[in-house]
Amino acid sequence: MAGALSIDRAQRRWDAMLGRYYGNSKFCSGMRCLLIVIATISVVEVVIMLILPRVLPAETSSLVVAIVDGVSLAVLSFIPLWLLLLGPLRRVAGAHRLRYGVLEAQIQDGVFVTDARGRILSVNPQAVNMSGVAAERLLDSCLDEWMSPLAIPADTTTPVLHEGRFRSFDGRHRDVEYTVSTVRFGNREEHIYAVRDVSQRKAAELELQRAQKALLESSRLAGMSEVATTVLHNVGNVLNSVNIAIDLLDEENRKSKVCMVRRTAELLEEHADDLAAFMNSPKGHALRRYLTELSQQLEQERQRTASELKRLKDHIEHIKQIVQMQNAFTGGNGARQPCELATIVDEAIQINAPSLERHRIQLTRDYAAGDVPLMTDRHKVMQILVNLLGNATTALRSVVGRERCIDVRLRREDNHVVVQVVDNGEGIADDHLVKVFQYGFTTRKDGHGFGLHSAAIAAQELGGTIRAESDGPGQGACFTLRLPLQVEELAECGV
Repeated sequence: MAGALSIDRAQRRWDAMLGRYYGNSKFCSGMRCLLIVIATISVVEVVIMLILPRVLPAETSSLVVAIVDGVSLAVLSFIPLWLLLLGPLRRVAGAHRLRYGVLEAQIQDGVFVTDARGRILSVNPQAVNMSGVAAERLLDSCLDEWMSPLAIPADTTTPVLHEGRFRSFDGRHRDVEYTVSTVRFGNREEHIYAVRDVSQRKAAELELQRAQKALLESSRLAGMSEVATTVLHNVGNVLNSVNIAIDLLDEENRKSKVCMVRRTAELLEEHADDLAAFMNSPKGHALRRYLTELSQQLEQERQRTASELKRLKDHIEHIKQIVQMQNAFTGGNGARQPCELATIVDEAIQINAPSLERHRIQLTRDYAAGDVPLMTDRHKVMQILVNLLGNATTALRSVVGRERCIDVRLRREDNHVVVQVVDNGEGIADDHLVKVFQYGFTTRKDGHGFGLHSAAIAAQELGGTIRAESDGPGQGACFTLRLPLQVEELAECGV
């Protein structure tokens, strides 16, 4: 750097001197050079003409005088012309050569100068380092032996960046970028190739692409994991009710009076020969009353079993829909259909009924808007409400010393319907209100943070929102689900 600065100072000094001598324009410089040459030669010639007759004898021939005059003029003119013209110009040229030599050494690109046929005429040190051979070896070769593909220079003022592969002497290939320009000297044409090694950058770009691909794969797996955990959580909520229904059916089966039909048949078989007399006896009259009561009990048993089977079928259908709903993860949408919101709320309460009874929770309904019809995906709404009711039930487990209550409210606001699930449970701290819908956030040791997150996503897919409110720990909480009615779609469907 210091050498380059000293060269710049020398160049400025010589430029200033030449400016004083020759002016700033090319025309003025040329005219002054010509005047200096003429004046110098004229002065020298006058001096020679004054001195020469005194030095040479009088009888010297004119030819000898002319020769001596010419030699003297040439010798004596050289010194002033050197001092006035050639010396400064040579020094300036030397400074320029030194400047370009330093620039050529400092440039990071390999520079190859070729003729029109591609034969290398000149190289810089970086080009020698790239090839791995001596400069003399490069000057005897063509550039296409080292680099391919070799672009043909285009007649344009805008540099075009080309990509290629450069082969060094040891056979190693490296990725390069280069620009090519053309310089003409009369009829001669030369091409200048500025070649830059980009192997490290290409390797970094390849590594970045691999990292991005791995990140995308990780994101895909994370999304699949979130879908799986959401499905498992929502299915688990319904499976609790399925297990209760199965237990009730099992208990009903164990207490069934069907076995009494077999005993009655055996008794009648014993009195097959005197059946008429037996039926008219006191035992026969008691048997008839018993059969009447048994038929009533069996009918009640059948109704209870049919009710539980229907509930079990609904639960299994809901599980099936929960699994199918995850098609939204791959871009699919759940089927929207006309439905009654109050009916969906009642079904969600029925699913959570075993848990409500187990924890002795009092649930009240306030359907101020009546049975509101809307066009939506009923199973997604069911999924949201089951999660909200399950969350309220969990919040009431730790409540002691007061009645445990859940209030479910249904009302209509403009073109939306609002469902609120209010509990008097453990409440939510202010700093947790903004986090309750985040994936994985939970304040319970046995919690997973999936339910409210999946409910928020489902509400967003339905075009609605969920909001959580609480006055603080111990003050209970209120979760508000707001869904669009989509009355226009209902009209089109004829509902």
